[in-house]
Amino acid sequence: MRLLEMNACRLAHAATGASITSALVMLALYLATSALGVPEIFDFLVFEIGLGFILLLIGTAVFLGWIRRAEDRARLSTLEGMILDAIAARLTPCVMDVWEQQVKAIRRVTRSSDGANVTFAMRGIGRNPYLPLPVLPRQTTFVIGVVEVMHPDREEPIRAKVWCESGRLSSIEYVRGCLVVRDDGGHSGY
Repeated sequence: MRLLEMNACRLAHAATGASITSALVMLALYLATSALGVPEIFDFLVFEIGLGFILLLIGTAVFLGWIRRAEDRARLSTLEGMILDAIAARLTPCVMDVWEQQVKAIRRVTRSSDGANVTFAMRGIGRNPYLPLPVLPRQTTFVIGVVEVMHPDREEPIRAKVWCESGRLSSIEYVRGCLVVRDDGGHSGY
């Protein structure tokens, strides 16, 4: 997954660079044919072929950028989504708006090998990763909630603590002794 994301990023940069280079080459050819007095039909063909090529490269760069953004979105498991939704249901309306923006801004999910922790990395809002993400009113490290959710594959509830750091959602910690159900059908014991 990470390799695919890196390749899409490199391809987008390469296509953008190629479109800029071809635009400069096309401009040079157009100026050269104009200065040499080449018949206008050749001038027009150079311009049309070059323009078509540039538009193709720009379209490729845009398409690959879109793929990169799609690959960069986090994939929360069903259980993680249930836990975050249970926390959201307990929040006041003004805090819930900030919470929803933070959950939408999750770009990377890291799960520990023993199944005990899930950490989140997030970026800015929407397409612009540099827009500041709104933060929760409390700016320290704290547990925003402890929830018990019922997973369809389990008979007993799953207990989890949801942590925030510096006003941002940071991780889910499963309570010791909990057997966490993964989306691939496996189990992680903790």
